[in-house]
Amino acid sequence: MRNDECIIEIYYKDKLVNTWYKEGDKWALISTRGVTHYATAEQFLSHLLPSLMKDDYTIKVKPRDRL
Repeated sequence: MRNDECIIEIYYKDKLVNTWYKEGDKWALISTRGVTHYATAEQFLSHLLPSLMKDDYTIKVKPRDRL
């Protein structure tokens, strides 16, 4: 699966915190309030990597057609 074919969801204690997907050359973040923010790949990784190291966080990757 390529970056532009997936949605990445970050959960904290089983509650959805962030939804990320690739849009063109930027990553798009949809907040829990529905606000969309755009980020570079480096900014995206700075949000994703700390979540991977913590026990209370879960990362789910889904096909993009569910967005």
